[in-house]
Amino acid sequence: MRFFFSFLCLLVCSKVFCQTTEFEKTIESIQLVSIQGNTLQGYDLKGQSKGKIVVLEFWETWCMPCIEAMAHVNRLKQAYPNDLLVVCVASEGLPKVINFITKNQYPFNFVFDSTKQLKAIFPHQSIPHTVIVDKGGKIQSQTLPNFLTEKEIDLLLGGKSIDIPQKKIASRYQNNEDASKLFRFELSNSELGDRPEVSITNDQRPKRILKDYFVNTFIDTVEKIKEYECRAQNVLQFYQLAYGEISKYHFLIPAALAYIDSTNLANRYNLLFSSSNLFGNFDDLFINQLNAVFGLQTEKIQIDTTVFILKDIKTSGDILMKKDDGKPEQFKINLRDSLFIKGYISAKKIAREIENIIKHRVELNPSLADNYYEVNIAMERKENDVNEWVSVLKKEGIYIEKEKKKITYISIKKK
Repeated sequence: MRFFFSFLCLLVCSKVFCQTTEFEKTIESIQLVSIQGNTLQGYDLKGQSKGKIVVLEFWETWCMPCIEAMAHVNRLKQAYPNDLLVVCVASEGLPKVINFITKNQYPFNFVFDSTKQLKAIFPHQSIPHTVIVDKGGKIQSQTLPNFLTEKEIDLLLGGKSIDIPQKKIASRYQNNEDASKLFRFELSNSELGDRPEVSITNDQRPKRILKDYFVNTFIDTVEKIKEYECRAQNVLQFYQLAYGEISKYHFLIPAALAYIDSTNLANRYNLLFSSSNLFGNFDDLFINQLNAVFGLQTEKIQIDTTVFILKDIKTSGDILMKKDDGKPEQFKINLRDSLFIKGYISAKKIAREIENIIKHRVELNPSLADNYYEVNIAMERKENDVNEWVSVLKKEGIYIEKEKKKITYISIKKK
């Protein structure tokens, strides 16, 4: 029984200790040579790496950042002589590599990989390139050498993972949608059957900004991504969106540019615009892109004119009721044959819908700017006369008056 138990323990322990690690699986099919004096000898990277923290350092003699980083890696090796295995990998200029090794006498293992077997396993676009493997054979990071410090080595020795900037290792020729793009602008003609719609999305994601190649030169922050996805919209509708979802009655457009507000299918487009706040103000970028693509220029100008002012919204009765609970707007609107608004809506949106029905600029009384209402308005469109609409709205508790004042408009001109 004792013999059987001992045999079982030996079998279990053998399986545990004979397990192939991630790093060993990665390199098991290659054969390497190391530089020993002026000769090349077979090198067992798998055997050398057992129980060690491995720093696989890709470099060349012509790469000054690589040479400069070696002093940093050397200090780490001196601090952890028994725990750290530094393997420097070069692939060209063997005489220069040998000359460098002879002059500097670094306590590293130098591998000469003329066929670039290791680069094929750990692809990278630039050097220096550092692969860090923990004592258990797990590949912890592919990064730059100066991001590895004693702090990270102590974590690895304690069996913990490290969090340092990672190099992007995908091929530069890889054709894929890169979610990390700071800026996207895609424009195409609308097709027959495209349903007019606008979708606005906001997203946040962790972002690591690198300021330099050295220790503690990165910032962890939150990146904000905003996106407009539009279908079957004309050019003016894009500008309305860019300037804060305002109505077309806030724009001054010369007759020669009437096509930008066209309902013709030939003048309608599908558009995707996405940008990171790290790249600049979203709407400014969108406006600049629209100007560049459509050959237009926009500017804000002030003119003295007569406009309608939404003076007040009475909250008594069942039609309008003021709300202050901070929930998001959610409403339905129909302006085809009637003024129909139902749901939770801001005073700003009410003013905008009134603009669309009376076809004139409507300014909002500043005292109403932050107000939201639970609305259920349904009025038939009997007359297109502006004064008639003012009278009808007043009966429903919405007070609009004409007033002459200096107003800011957005002028759109050809470049």
